Amino acid sequence: MKTLSGPLMVFSILLLPVLGCNKKEPGRVSKTDANMGSTPQTKPATEAPPDKKPMQAASVGEKPRAKVPAPKTVTEPPKVSVWDQPVGPLPPKEKAIFASLKGHPYTVEFKRVDNQHYYKGNETRYDLWYKYIKDKGGAYVGVGPDQNYSFIAVAKPKLVVLMDYDIQVLATHKMYMLLTKKATTPDQVYEWLRRKYRAQFAKWAKAEYSPFWAKWAISIHKGAGEFVRKHHRWRLKAAKKDPKRHYWLSSKKLFDVWKRLVEAGRVATVLGDLRVGKTMTEIGDVLKKLGIKIQVQYFSNAEEFWFYGKPFKKSILNLPYGKDAELLRSVVMEKKYTIGFKFHYTIQKASAFLEWMRFDGGKVNSKSITKLHRQPLEGLKYLSRLPGLPDDAKK
Repeated sequence: MKTLSGPLMVFSILLLPVLGCNKKEPGRVSKTDANMGSTPQTKPATEAPPDKKPMQAASVGEKPRAKVPAPKTVTEPPKVSVWDQPVGPLPPKEKAIFASLKGHPYTVEFKRVDNQHYYKGNETRYDLWYKYIKDKGGAYVGVGPDQNYSFIAVAKPKLVVLMDYDIQVLATHKMYMLLTKKATTPDQVYEWLRRKYRAQFAKWAKAEYSPFWAKWAISIHKGAGEFVRKHHRWRLKAAKKDPKRHYWLSSKKLFDVWKRLVEAGRVATVLGDLRVGKTMTEIGDVLKKLGIKIQVQYFSNAEEFWFYGKPFKKSILNLPYGKDAELLRSVVMEKKYTIGFKFHYTIQKASAFLEWMRFDGGKVNSKSITKLHRQPLEGLKYLSRLPGLPDDAKK
């Protein structure tokens, strides 16, 4: 065997690596080898999967586009009625409408013919109504003196109208409202009814009221202050014995409800005669403008002295009553149906009373309805509910 030598041997050694590149080992094919001699592919080897396309490069100097958020739907908050808000000074619009309530103008001719003045209530158990009017809200309309304040404190209305056909009863309200404003506790109101506070009260009244009402309020404090104070002394003793009989001067909680309404200017006092219907019609018109409904109305025993006439019926039918409004009234009855000062206590749905107001079939008043149609409540002989018009009357 011949061996290579010299330059030829060197050439052969240099050629060996080149010849080795053409010899392929099975199972080890590179991508370059696989493409050798084949037609070039149209898609580049670096193409992203179909579901993940590559981001397009921004042009030189062009900022990437920011995502534009979807427009937000702006919803306005629901409007809250002034009557759904806590008691406070009325907004200007509502204040002006409420102030437009004037009632019957006072004249010497428009006065009580019997010259009796009810500076205090003579119903001894009006606490019997409390559970039926609790937290009624809405508007309150009532006649008579300070028993109204207890009903108001229990019902918690947002607006109050106190009406009477005696100017001295309205002056009594003015006296109490002024004392309520000045006092921080009910005990102070009770104390300031004393005779020794006449001069101080006169100063307060002249600073608070017009000369007309200041004169009337001072007159009531001077002439009836001690008289009504004795009445409160009795009521305070009764409340101390029986907590159920708490009223506006025996309970700080009840007093504060009444005080907030007075301080907020939400109590109106107007002169008017129920029989005539003029003032009650005006009350209905003003309450409608204000968009508030009556939830509690107190008549005392005024209706039993006369039969329901057309002016009264028309004025009542004009009032905006709430769906579950209640009417309170007392009626003088035989002793076996009464408690305390010969009173029978009744309550009636406004919707039931309106049925009687639409009835035109004879003489009717609160006493006749109570005697013939009362429905006893709680098993008590002196408390009842008055129904609507009987079926035979409807026919």
